[in-house]
Amino acid sequence: MITEGDGMKFKCECTVLQKAIQVVQRAAAVKTTLSVLECVKIEAKEDCVILEANNLEMAIEYRLPAEIEETGLVLVNVRIFSEIIRKLSMGTVSIRSKNNTVEISCQNSLFNIKGLLSDAFPEIPKVEESECFEIEQDKLGKLIKSTIFSVSQETTRTILTGLYMEVKNGYVTTVGIDSYRMAVRKEVVDEKYKEFSAVVPGKTMTELSRILENADEKVKIYIGRKQVQFLFKNFKLVSRLLEGEFLDYRGIIPREFGTTIKLNKTNFQDSIERTLIVIPSEDKKYPIDISTEDSTLNIAISTHLGDVHETLPVDVIGENIDIAFNPVFFADCLRVMEDEEILFKCNTEVGPCILSPVEGDDYIYLIGAVRK
Repeated sequence: MITEGDGMKFKCECTVLQKAIQVVQRAAAVKTTLSVLECVKIEAKEDCVILEANNLEMAIEYRLPAEIEETGLVLVNVRIFSEIIRKLSMGTVSIRSKNNTVEISCQNSLFNIKGLLSDAFPEIPKVEESECFEIEQDKLGKLIKSTIFSVSQETTRTILTGLYMEVKNGYVTTVGIDSYRMAVRKEVVDEKYKEFSAVVPGKTMTELSRILENADEKVKIYIGRKQVQFLFKNFKLVSRLLEGEFLDYRGIIPREFGTTIKLNKTNFQDSIERTLIVIPSEDKKYPIDISTEDSTLNIAISTHLGDVHETLPVDVIGENIDIAFNPVFFADCLRVMEDEEILFKCNTEVGPCILSPVEGDDYIYLIGAVRK
């Protein structure tokens, strides 16, 4: 029988515990009136140690191997506990609790920190009636990294503060949309998976991307009616889903374009990054003017700090353009695009532009124009 706050005792390798707490602490709350949400629950079972953190929107459970001497559980402040574990020397860590005090020892270091009772610690919800698919960690990382920056930061439309995830026809697609731009990215998965979709909070996906490793090891993703679970080898992350109907992102993408420009991605990105130099850090609303003349792309910006003018050789099909955009939105997209050559497509001076690969449709970035 597991007892709380009294008698727990186990030993484990410091490096294993460091990796575990680094993952788990991402689900702990920051600056909350509920002190238990700022804690990690440490539970010594007969065969392993379980670490848990839960901020009521997202929870993480991590199982790690340990030498269990006495079973039990206790809560400790996750910030203090993680700092202690992070700064310990390598070797074996011994942890025990007695009278709700947690003793941590490793080589020449000894800490005693106060614990809390776990009565009010929330349980991790079960993901029931779920659909499931598997995807490699590196693919999932690309899906998030390539779209998360377009998730809305405005809470007036809650559904747009999440990242849309869709499984369909052998692809997983993620979509981020705010009032000014849209990012779409897809990766191949097994065609056997059923078609379904969900909207995961942007904060959850951001923390998930920081946990993922650049590896072929697969993640199992279970999507239920109200929760989603990401199951890894040693831990699981469970998050609530956002309720509501996501925008028809396919209907937002123009079908035809009056102008298509083929250009070098790196040169274009470098030019855009240079325009950001004269934008005051406190104000990101200065537009850049993008125009074409024959086979030249002109980029210009003017602020009270100075002017920047850039020219790039390009291939233009269709009419010349003269359109204004927010340069920050271009920079965000270009930083995650991997192709050396890309297409820039647009129609009118007030319509959006599209950034896409020369071949295929693995990603699409839509950026709204700014009126001059």
